[in-house]
Amino acid sequence: MTGRQNRSTTDWMLQQFLSAHRAELVDRCDAAFLDELIEALQLGLPDHATLVDITAAVASHVQRRDAAARERLGRFAHELRNHLNSAFLAYEMVKMGTVDITGTTGELLGRSLEGLRTAIDRELA
Repeated sequence: MTGRQNRSTTDWMLQQFLSAHRAELVDRCDAAFLDELIEALQLGLPDHATLVDITAAVASHVQRRDAAARERLGRFAHELRNHLNSAFLAYEMVKMGTVDITGTTGELLGRSLEGLRTAIDRELA
């Protein structure tokens, strides 16, 4: 068996595996990236592309995706913390009895709670 024939067999086996397990893999990998990988295998990769190259590309993609997800989660947590701190301060002022809930402190509490709801709804959408 020549190197090219061996390469074609490896491509075919990997393509079959990815196609058969696509639903499971989509939970762990970006669906668009998985589709691109399957398409690349169907078209045939260059002779110089090895399984190690494919693995490195997938690993790099996963690392970038995970870093982006961590960054997005960090921004979301920061936004929630800001709204929660404002709501908590307003609540404490009302609880101490130094301000009335119908004044600006009550408005701040309402805006903070609305901000929490909006941020959560946006993230879950």
